[in-house]
Amino acid sequence: MGERKTVSESKTIFNREFPFVVPAVYRRLVDELIVELTLLNNHEGFEVDGLFGLGLKNIFEDFTNGYKPEAHKSILLSAICKSTSFSYEKITETTNKMIELTTEKTINKIKQDLTSLMDSNAGDKNDLIIKGNHYSRIAGIGIYALTNQGKESEKDDNDNLSDSLDLAEKLGYSKEKVQRDINLYKANKDKVVKALELIEINIKDEKRRMERQSKT
Repeated sequence: MGERKTVSESKTIFNREFPFVVPAVYRRLVDELIVELTLLNNHEGFEVDGLFGLGLKNIFEDFTNGYKPEAHKSILLSAICKSTSFSYEKITETTNKMIELTTEKTINKIKQDLTSLMDSNAGDKNDLIIKGNHYSRIAGIGIYALTNQGKESEKDDNDNLSDSLDLAEKLGYSKEKVQRDINLYKANKDKVVKALELIEINIKDEKRRMERQSKT
C-alpha cells in the first residue's frame, strides 16, 4: 500500500482532490470511507483483492444512489481512493476480474472456483483472492455482492445470506463477523433509501408551494 497517513491528512487530501460540495445526505458515507480506508491502508496485513474491490463498488453505488450531478460520482470515488493511498485504477481492475470470474455462475460454482484459486499457485490469484488476507467489512460486503449476482440471485435474501456465510467460511473468514457486517449494511442501506425518498417528497412539496405562491 502507500505511505501511512492520519485520517486528518487523508481528509485534507480529499478536499483538495474533490473541490465540490458533498450533499449532506452523502457526507457520512464519505467520512466513513475515508476513515476506514485510511486505517486499512495503515494495516500491514491488508492487500487489495477482488472481494474488497467488489465490496467497495457496491457500498459506494448503493449509498450514492441519486447523487447529483451523476458525473461527479466517479470523481468522488477516485478522490476518496487517492486521499487514502489506494489506487482507483487497481481497485477497478480487480473488481472487473472478480466479476468476470463469477458472472453467470451458480453460487456452488463460484465457491468451487474461489476456493480452488486460493489453493492454487495461479500467478494472478493475488489480484482476486489473497489467502489469509486481513478481513475487512468491505470484503464482507463483497462476499454478499457475489451471492447476489450469481444465477440464483432472484432467490430469497435469507438464502443469499446463508450462501454468503458459507462462502465466507470457505474463504477462512468468521461467519459471525460477516453476518454482523452484512446485516448492518442492509439496515443502513434501508435508512439511506428512506432518507432519499423523504428528500424527494420535500423537494416536490417545496416546488408545489412555490408554484402556488407564484400564482397569487
